[in-house]
Amino acid sequence: MSLHRILVLMGRDLSICPRSPIILWLFAMPLLITFFFQVVFTNLFDSEPVLGIYTSQESVIADSLIACDGIRVISAEETELAEMVENGAVDAGLILRDSFEDSVRSGARPELQYLISPEGSPAGSAVILLLVLDELRSLENRKTPLEIIVISPDEKQDLPLSERIVPSTVLVVMIICGVFIPAFMLVDEREKGTLAAVLVTPVTTGEALLSKGLLGFCLAMPITVFTLVLNGLSGFDMIALLVCFAVGTAVCNCIGLIYGTVARSAKSLYTMVKSLNIILVAPAMFYIFSGWPGWVAKLFPTYWFMDPAYRVIMHNAHLPDVLGSLAVALATVILLGFVVVFLGRRMQNRLTEA
Repeated sequence: MSLHRILVLMGRDLSICPRSPIILWLFAMPLLITFFFQVVFTNLFDSEPVLGIYTSQESVIADSLIACDGIRVISAEETELAEMVENGAVDAGLILRDSFEDSVRSGARPELQYLISPEGSPAGSAVILLLVLDELRSLENRKTPLEIIVISPDEKQDLPLSERIVPSTVLVVMIICGVFIPAFMLVDEREKGTLAAVLVTPVTTGEALLSKGLLGFCLAMPITVFTLVLNGLSGFDMIALLVCFAVGTAVCNCIGLIYGTVARSAKSLYTMVKSLNIILVAPAMFYIFSGWPGWVAKLFPTYWFMDPAYRVIMHNAHLPDVLGSLAVALATVILLGFVVVFLGRRMQNRLTEA
């Protein structure tokens, strides 16, 4: 096997990529997915509880709530606030009428008009109510008689949806690119007849397949990192995450080569990608919907590089913490490599017969 021939084939494929609309679409995909989740559905994935508030005069409580970290406060007129609560634009609404705060200071028990949205987050409205009650105690110069500490038995359970779905987005982009690039380039060359022409030269089938796999690796890795940067993820061990990405991309490249050697045409490749990639990205759903049984996700080969990446991003794990899972993923790469070699020889026989 010649490294020089492999690099020459990669260089040729890289020069072809900019002319392929499919490859250009893969490069644009991170921008489209990021826009879809962060612009179109901004409020859907907003992890901060939202409080709508109406005051008929200057309010100490309103000013204190606006300054609170962890919630977002929107001021509105009373009629507008009722509509916002009803349609779920806010998790809860607070109405502070004249003399309410004076009544609290005097020791009276005035009625607190606190509206809970049926479409909002129950946990968000509960958090807001605790903060409101704390501010009411402050008006009476009393401190809250307890400290609230949230303890989760499962480290995945209480993470907000936004923190679970963004890593899933990054990893789904990596899987799609890592699988589709080598598969498409291989099938495209077979259909155009250029692969058969290349194999007439001293280039071997193994060198041709390896060049496609390395091409997929060299393109999918930057696209994945670009998606990570677009979504603003930070504060974790970047070296450990890059190792997870590298191992995961290698697994996906091997799967892509299997697709490319099995598919007889671009049409059959698209059908295969649409049907089988659902299985590949399935472990991501177990992190978005954290109540699902985690052991089921371990049945999928992509779990063994997705789980380490999640642990690095979401729980600040380091490389020694995820080496066990990555070792399984590397073993998967070796196993898939033998499958690629077998299917590559069968593909060569078909090309020879044709």
